[in-house]
Amino acid sequence: MFQRMLRAAQLDVLFYEKVEADPNYTREAFQVVLLVSFLSGLGVFIEYGGFRDFLVNIFAGIVGWVVWSAVVLWIGTT
Repeated sequence: MFQRMLRAAQLDVLFYEKVEADPNYTREAFQVVLLVSFLSGLGVFIEYGGFRDFLVNIFAGIVGWVVWSAVVLWIGTT
């Protein structure tokens, strides 16, 4: 998974075409969102010490991913 994350960060065109053709990568993308949201929430928790902020950060990351995915899908299909 980390190798694919690196290829995505490097904007590898062949990788993006592969992901576009295979809808099974959605689950892996969600796992990456969970990982990044968790680590971001952990940073907030360490910095400010609020467990509520930790949970809000995770929730905001997931909701942001879903909303942005919907916007990109709408733009791509219209």
